Amino acid sequence: MITYAIANNKGGVGKTTAAVNLAAAFAKKGHKTLLVDLDPQGNASIHLGILPYDLPKTMREVLLGTVAIKDVIRATTIKNLDLAPSNLRLDDAEMSGAPGKEMALSVALDALEGHYAFVLIDCPPRLGLFTTNALVAAHRIILPIQVAHFALEGTSQVLWAIETVQKRFRRPDLDIAHVIPMMYRRTALANEILSEIKTHFGSKTTKYVPVNVAIDEASANGQPVLTYAPRSTGARAFVDIAREILSHV
Repeated sequence: MITYAIANNKGGVGKTTAAVNLAAAFAKKGHKTLLVDLDPQGNASIHLGILPYDLPKTMREVLLGTVAIKDVIRATTIKNLDLAPSNLRLDDAEMSGAPGKEMALSVALDALEGHYAFVLIDCPPRLGLFTTNALVAAHRIILPIQVAHFALEGTSQVLWAIETVQKRFRRPDLDIAHVIPMMYRRTALANEILSEIKTHFGSKTTKYVPVNVAIDEASANGQPVLTYAPRSTGARAFVDIAREILSHV
């Protein structure tokens, strides 16, 4: 079982869109996949058509250690893709004073070994307890970056968080495996920014995801773009990126 943390300290970069659609792409290729929603806003859950607001058991209980993760996992409408949902009550776990709370997700996921080929963790847009849990549990990190002004803003904080986890939890191998340029528009400025991203991250940079109305429509309809508009440029981009990531496994 390989675990990816989808993380970026900056909001609005398409992080949840990347997490949901990569998870769907992995599942559609026949890999049993779990998407863990670690954002109290529950956007990944909503994106997959699961309304998390009144769920009695979510990732809150998992991180607090009162429920096993298998008891919160829900099947989605996509074959091979399951979801561990979250809602606003997740914030209770961040205020918990439980010892070893940064290891809670890692311990929970250990119980799923052999049940999934891949686990993707959608992190919140801040470097708090939940993102730390994701980094500790992850084997690899995927960094979505918006192709826009100040594209690399916040990257230094992510690198600092990775370095902290490497040292504190003895994970010297933990690093950014893939960088996904998001919301690309075919303009001279966008090409310049894309070139800057490639210069900074080199071969870790995947194909870009273009601005595509089908991606927004899919989200509004509680679906990945791969099922909502499989022939769209957005869907094709995520299929290609998933293939690229899987080639490195």
